[in-house]
Amino acid sequence: MRPLVNARGSWSTHHTARLELRDAQGLVGWGEVAPLPEYSPDALPECEQWLGGLDPARLAELEGVREPGALLAAVAELIPAGLPAARFALES
Repeated sequence: MRPLVNARGSWSTHHTARLELRDAQGLVGWGEVAPLPEYSPDALPECEQWLGGLDPARLAELEGVREPGALLAAVAELIPAGLPAARFALES
């Protein structure tokens, strides 16, 4: 397989993680954490650490949020702007 190449570098391998969330009814959602080394401002270990440290009670509060803009704003309050891969995983 050919490496992924852009103006900043190339990647032969790319490490990712999957975030899995379950609600009280048993519904499951997945998000992908996939920062690119030397391109993304964050790194996989710090994203995993931040997501793993989220308070389950705070996440449960998001279950009732139905308006997409309000949900994105609530996620933005939980995850720092400097961790866009972690934020994307939770948003998706």
